[in-house]
Amino acid sequence: MSTIFWASTKKGDFAGLKKLYPGRVNVFDEDTPYNHLDPMGNNLQTHPSSISRLLLHGDDVLPGTADFLADIIYLLYRGHGVYDGSEEYPTWSEVSSYISAIKPKDNMTKYYRTMLRTKLRLLSETFGPALSYRKGLDLRHTVSANTVFKQSLDMPPSIRRFHLLSILTWLFNYRRRFSFEAISEMQLVVLCIDDSAEVFDSRLERKGDLPPIFELVTMARQYRIGFVCATQIPELLGRAIWDNHGTTICFRLPGMESRKKVGEVLG
Repeated sequence: MSTIFWASTKKGDFAGLKKLYPGRVNVFDEDTPYNHLDPMGNNLQTHPSSISRLLLHGDDVLPGTADFLADIIYLLYRGHGVYDGSEEYPTWSEVSSYISAIKPKDNMTKYYRTMLRTKLRLLSETFGPALSYRKGLDLRHTVSANTVFKQSLDMPPSIRRFHLLSILTWLFNYRRRFSFEAISEMQLVVLCIDDSAEVFDSRLERKGDLPPIFELVTMARQYRIGFVCATQIPELLGRAIWDNHGTTICFRLPGMESRKKVGEVLG
């Protein structure tokens, strides 16, 4: 059974793979046109809530902030006729403009507006024009191909986490549509995550509700999705990924806590 590799990295040494294996490796970066608001076959009713939760995951905001954002995406979906079959999906800049136009009538709305404007500004500064497309990168064309998602060194950890989790969540949702018999015949997908402690940060598992990361990694195994994690600070990896990943690569163990964690895992 062949294996598909999907890698997420900050390194710039993967472009050669595309030349070495023409037609067999995709390489995408933060300049690749992308629209997280395009459900790409995911449930239209649940996608606004799901993407809002992923965007705010790890931020210390009031729980209602994600619901507030999801309601705005619902409104824009309706305004663009998405629920009537249109593929004119809203962009993040339209979401930001809608939020900026809101006149807060109470302190709670003012809080939501302030938090979301800050988050969306950071998202826009990171991806720039790549987020201006209604139909960007369609992951449905990559399900059977080796793919590298390259992210710049300047990308803030929270935005990197959101972008990566939105991609992985889509892959997870795509596979869960099939019967377990059909999944057993599919190629194994191995997700190689560089600097994985930024994504699977143990502190995120201490939030009040179970984070999307926990759900993703604890259920991925049954959908033939595995993880290879590379990190220099293994003690920051959360319990969920420690229990469910296949391989951890520690290039450097700078402190006693790192060595203690590796010793504990390796026995």
